[in-house]
Amino acid sequence: MPGNEEFQSLLEKLKAQTELLSAQAAALNAEKARLDAAVALAKVSDPTQATVDRANADKAIAEAVRDKYRALLPQTTALEGTTTLDSKVLIESELLVYGKVEKIAKRIAERLIALGATPLIVYGDAELYALLGHGHFVGWARLLQAEYERIIASKGPDQAGGVRPTMIPSAAAAIAGVSAAIDLLGLLRQNVAITGTEFTVAETALVAAVSAKLGDQIVIKYPAILPELSDPLVSEVVTKLKELGDAKRDAHQHLGPEKKDQPDPRHAELKEIDTLYMAMLASLGKVDDKGIGALSGLLHGEALATSLASTARMLVLRTISARGSNRARQSRVPWGGRVDHSGGAIVMYLVLDKEGAVKASGVEKGYTGFVQADEDREGEKFPE
Repeated sequence: MPGNEEFQSLLEKLKAQTELLSAQAAALNAEKARLDAAVALAKVSDPTQATVDRANADKAIAEAVRDKYRALLPQTTALEGTTTLDSKVLIESELLVYGKVEKIAKRIAERLIALGATPLIVYGDAELYALLGHGHFVGWARLLQAEYERIIASKGPDQAGGVRPTMIPSAAAAIAGVSAAIDLLGLLRQNVAITGTEFTVAETALVAAVSAKLGDQIVIKYPAILPELSDPLVSEVVTKLKELGDAKRDAHQHLGPEKKDQPDPRHAELKEIDTLYMAMLASLGKVDDKGIGALSGLLHGEALATSLASTARMLVLRTISARGSNRARQSRVPWGGRVDHSGGAIVMYLVLDKEGAVKASGVEKGYTGFVQADEDREGEKFPE
């Protein structure tokens, strides 16, 4: 074990080493402080960084001032400056549309007057289909009557040329297509689809406007209001039905009862003709969803055809399009807000003679642009 002297010497050595390390640490700290000071001095001397620092400081001051005064003022939101179109309010635009229709009717009337004083009959969809149905019936009635008369004129199934091939389709085809070929009521129906329009201008209003402008210069009839029917006692439709029934009876009497031991192909042809005849009678008894029978429609069509056979002409009026718009504007000042309206219409017309030749035609149109309604809302003061 070392003595006291040796231990004391060891302590002296350790103390000397500790002092040396402390001196070295102090020197390192001094060097670090010198370097930090140099870096700080370099930052301060950089003009770009100094400008950025001043700008950030100014920004912070400005935001603080803004927040201070914002807290003292009421909160408001500026308008975006948009224009809103509202199609729910319709009366003003509809008034504009009908106003334009009246002006269009005046131009049409002037062109009709230029044609001369020939009476005019207004044809809507119902009248056109009634006229078509009448022509369809007359054609089928004549065809069936001719077939019955051909059977009556035949002298025997084995006589050359006595029975020519029937004009009527085979029985299977006739029965399968009888509802499509003989459905006279179907010709009197009408499917009406109006799309893409804000308003539907009533045909009655258009006819009334044209008639008012014509005055007493041209006679105009409107069958849609007061339909004209042929007198059943002198009607071509009733006469054809009677003649067809007589021809059917005479054809059956001419052939007599069918004999199984002596087959006659004329009996098969007669059954085909009878099938179409009964289908025609069944169609005449139909009534549509409005309570109008097919026979009434045919009598109406016959009356129209009779009128056209005279000097009267067919007048077709159609509103192709009728549209209106509302434009609402907002403003913070009391006098800055306003609501504007617009309306327009496109109308076509055709005048045809009894042969279907077009005597006059045209497309008339009108548009108001956006205008304001009068405060008292009186129709005569509403801008056109």
